[in-house]
Amino acid sequence: MGLSQHLCSPNGAMRRGWNGITISRDTIHIKGIELGYANPVLFERHAVGGEYGAGWHSVGKGTLLTTYIPDDDNERPFVVDKRDLTDDNNVCVVYHNPYDNVVDLAHLFFKRCLDAKVVPYIVTKKTVFKWQEGFWATMKKIFDEEYKEEFVKAGVMSEEKSELQHLISDAATMQLIRWTGGGFGMAAHNYDGDMLTDQIAQVHRSPGFITSNLVGKTDCGTKIIKEFEASHGT
Repeated sequence: MGLSQHLCSPNGAMRRGWNGITISRDTIHIKGIELGYANPVLFERHAVGGEYGAGWHSVGKGTLLTTYIPDDDNERPFVVDKRDLTDDNNVCVVYHNPYDNVVDLAHLFFKRCLDAKVVPYIVTKKTVFKWQEGFWATMKKIFDEEYKEEFVKAGVMSEEKSELQHLISDAATMQLIRWTGGGFGMAAHNYDGDMLTDQIAQVHRSPGFITSNLVGKTDCGTKIIKEFEASHGT
C-alpha cells in the first residue's frame, strides 16, 4: 500500500499512553442462552510490558550484551545478560515488564472478584521464568494484607481454604476447559492474558461474548481512565 514504515499497534499505543494497568476481560451472560461457562469468569490482563513492546534485530554470529544503566548516577551500570551467538541466523529480542502498577492491578482484581463473589487465581510461569516471581509476590501480599478476611467474610472462600491460589500458565489452559461452571477470576501477565482470554472466548462460544475494558490512570494518578473496546481491540 506504499506505506513508508511499519506502525505499532494502536491498542498498544493507547495502553501505554493512558498508563494502562489492566485489560479486564469477562464473560457475558444472557438469560435463556446457554453458553460455555455457566457462571461469570473474570480476567485481568496486565496492560503493559512483555513481548508487545519488544526491541528486536536479526543478526549473525557474535556476542549479545544487555546492559542496564541507572538514572541514579550513584549507581553503577551492570550487565543483565551476556550470551554468545553461534548460529549464522539469530533474532535477538529485548523486552521488560514494568511492575509499579501491579499494586493497582491487584486492588482492581480482588475488588472485582469480591463484588462478583468469584474465587481469584494468579497465573504465571514463575517456576521457569523466575523474573515473574515479583508479580505473584505483590499480588499475594496485597491479598493477604487487605482482602483475605473479606473473601472469608463474604463466604467466597472458607477459613480452611483462604490462601490465594497460584496456577502455572500450562495448568491454567487445562483448567479453563474443565471449569465450565465458571465462578472464578484470573490475573496474568500481558502475553499470558492475551492467550488465555482467547481460550476463554472459545470455550464461551465467541469473542463476542467477552468484554475487553482497558483501565488506566491520568498522568497525575488521581483519576481512572476506562476505554471499552471489542474483545480484540481496534
